[in-house]
Amino acid sequence: MAVLADIRPETAAGEGSSVLDGGVQLAQEDRRGPRPGAAADRLAHVNPVSRLPVSGGAGLQSLREAAERYAARGWPVLPGPACDGIATWHPNKTAPARPGEAAVDVSAATTDPGVIGEWWSHRRHTVVVQSGRRFDVLRTPTLLGWRAMAAFGGRRPLGPVAVAPQGVFFLVEAGIPLDRRLCEAAGVDLMAPGTLVTLPPSRVFGGAVSWRISPEDIEALGDSGQIQDKLADLLACPDPAQPGNSLPGLGGRPYAERAGVGVRGGACTAVSR
Repeated sequence: MAVLADIRPETAAGEGSSVLDGGVQLAQEDRRGPRPGAAADRLAHVNPVSRLPVSGGAGLQSLREAAERYAARGWPVLPGPACDGIATWHPNKTAPARPGEAAVDVSAATTDPGVIGEWWSHRRHTVVVQSGRRFDVLRTPTLLGWRAMAAFGGRRPLGPVAVAPQGVFFLVEAGIPLDRRLCEAAGVDLMAPGTLVTLPPSRVFGGAVSWRISPEDIEALGDSGQIQDKLADLLACPDPAQPGNSLPGLGGRPYAERAGVGVRGGACTAVSR
């Protein structure tokens, strides 16, 4: 389940603990409020409240209701494996399940509320959809994704954005390939069509998936081209003197320098398309 399960978390943590990626603390963030510093002030524009369920310990009813809401938007859903944050397994079998394994054949993906009600009638399946069917999914490292959200003020051209221990996941219009400037960027990935994507409020390795910008906050899918342009700009020429380019815990170093992307010999080098 590539978006939020196939990619192993850099740091695993239990419920209520912190999961760090690039010095940004995600767990308990919404409950504690904005982090100190200029970057956090800019991120305050990103709506921290989702009207869709976002519980880290999602119950059966929350998972079923979320699946029904996604289906109502025309997103065919599938029941994924159960997950306790440490392991995944098939709820109807004793054998473990791979993160990328749905509990039913992927051809059974549906928006039928009756089928969905049956799937989530007794088992706490994760909620999964196929990328490339209704939208593409662009994954970034946590810090880079937060900087992109801050740059846009949590508004268009962003669409729905999910956060998880494995990074930030932008739901974007399908059909735009990954910008060449991002192909070598560590942790930036455009999920292949057909990849199973885990959606909130499912639990995954190291924690849970939640909406930072829910489909009810911004209904339209993100503009992939504009978001990729911004990501490339942030990676290519970060200026640590500008707000949002360094965060507490990073020693004041810009993201690209820490990641070894877009910086050669201490000088910033932009990469052409």
